[in-house]
Amino acid sequence: MKVKEFAKIAGVSPSTISKIIHHNDQNISAETKERILSLAKSSGFLPLQIAGKKTQNFLLGILLRNFSDFPKMKDLIEVLQTYGYQCILSSSENTDLGEKKQLNLLQARGVSLVLWEALNIEANQEILKAGQIPFLLLNEKGEKALSPDYQSFSYFLTQSLLQKGHNKIACLAVENAIQKDFIAGYSNCLTDYNLKVNTDFIFKEAESCKKYLLQNKCTALVSSSYQALIEIYYFLLQQAYSIPSELSLLALAEETDTLTEQLSALIIPRREFAKHCAKVVTELLERQNNFPSSFLPVLKLHSEVSIQKRKGDSVSKVLVIGSMNTDHYLSFKELPRRGTTTTTDKSFVYPGGKCLNQSVGLARLGLSPLPIAAIGSDMESTMLLNYLHKEKINISGIKKYEKSQTGQAQIFLQEDGESMITIMSGANSYLSPEDIHKKKTLFSKAKFCLLQTEVPIATIQTACEMAKQMNICTILKPSTGPVIPEALFPLIDFLIPNINEIMELVPHAKNYKLAAEALLRRGVQTVIVSLGAEGVYIRNRDMEIQIPAIPVPVIDATGASDAFISAFTAYLAKGYSVLSAAKIANCAAALSVGKQGVAPALIEEDALEAFVRKQDFSLLPL
Repeated sequence: MKVKEFAKIAGVSPSTISKIIHHNDQNISAETKERILSLAKSSGFLPLQIAGKKTQNFLLGILLRNFSDFPKMKDLIEVLQTYGYQCILSSSENTDLGEKKQLNLLQARGVSLVLWEALNIEANQEILKAGQIPFLLLNEKGEKALSPDYQSFSYFLTQSLLQKGHNKIACLAVENAIQKDFIAGYSNCLTDYNLKVNTDFIFKEAESCKKYLLQNKCTALVSSSYQALIEIYYFLLQQAYSIPSELSLLALAEETDTLTEQLSALIIPRREFAKHCAKVVTELLERQNNFPSSFLPVLKLHSEVSIQKRKGDSVSKVLVIGSMNTDHYLSFKELPRRGTTTTTDKSFVYPGGKCLNQSVGLARLGLSPLPIAAIGSDMESTMLLNYLHKEKINISGIKKYEKSQTGQAQIFLQEDGESMITIMSGANSYLSPEDIHKKKTLFSKAKFCLLQTEVPIATIQTACEMAKQMNICTILKPSTGPVIPEALFPLIDFLIPNINEIMELVPHAKNYKLAAEALLRRGVQTVIVSLGAEGVYIRNRDMEIQIPAIPVPVIDATGASDAFISAFTAYLAKGYSVLSAAKIANCAAALSVGKQGVAPALIEEDALEAFVRKQDFSLLPL
């Protein structure tokens, strides 16, 4: 496009265009000049050389050390194009000779400005100066430099953890261009908070960091690499760590990283930085203004899923071995009867299975569950894993069986809360003794082991044997159907059946009390029988007592036993006596029946303790 043609489009004379091109525009209003420059950029008009004077052509050169950094330039190139600039992208291939060659080529092309990731600034800037071409340095500091402030990003990550109460924070800064800045930001933040910078907490590769984390000397980790943090995260899961209850994790991430739902990160604001760079270029080329202020974006974590407030005491770990299902609810005024057809318009699907439910219950009460279970390779398995991720539960003990269905429970729920349950075992039936042996690492971390007989009984036998070898307290919830071998009873510290289950275990007994006595003779240490509306009966060699139920409206009683067992275990782990833990668990069971679905109804620690204090103020210390 010629000057005359562009002048016609702009609605001014060719001489006006010429004056603006050659900066002889003192008598042209700022408004007109701005309008013409904007139109020139949007239309792609490249002015000509007139009278030997250099024109403003909106053509920029971008010279990188190598093309591996091109993905980081993508946003910058796109934004510059929206501002009307065209870009020539080139690489020096990390050689001084290559840098000289590319700078000379850019000068020959008549670029207006070069964005330069320099190798040899002192010597090679003379090429640009000779051509009177201004330049801005990429990924450098100081005058004429454009670079994200990686120190501020690292400072922000460290500060986010300090504000959560962590003061033993490790730093992983892998070998790359931002390593020094990342360590500096981390160190500066600790210093500003009057904390000593411990060089033992600073790592430059993942392997040494992994080994140190296992020594439990720090409570949080910041990483300059999101990919390195993913590697560490999965390593810690295999070592039975619960994230973030035991260790909070934070990383710096690129927008091009594949982000997971399990890790928190600060995403480098490349797009915002690109807009900042475009403004700098515009100010420099079109307005001849001084270099603008630094790039100071508002920083925000994309999630806080892998960080939490530091807890003073170590969190007790509890193995949970049993079934994982999807619970399919159908609600009726009255349960279906044999030979009849009953219709309903109310159906719901929830994550379920005793292993999942009790894991969720423990996590909400401040413990660290370690579920061991089997799921299929279907959509339902994804739903269960996502739910556990949301609850921040370690899933390293869950095995996914290919070409298998995840277990399902069909729950028929009556209006008064009574229910009938039919279970399709699916992958639950594949959980094997071998799977238990493969998860021995998880056993080494646990104080308690919850078990249910909705998985093969040989697997439960193996788990109990391994638990007793490691002095882990065992708590078994039986289900109707499976026969428990005599050799298993001496391995059970707490057996918690309902009235139907205990009478099936001891069919010759006249009542549940005599059945409990018989189970003690078989080697069980304590029997706790849930009696529904009648409360809870506890029997061991030192105690026989019945705790009355707490009268509450009932919507769904399906998960009362899971709520009871979760709370009972949690408060045993916190040092409460068997009787006190059972009374607190009785409150948890009462709260659980007021909402439909098992997992959704499991109570948080604060809410449970507030309810307990209303029932019996003496149970919990202030």
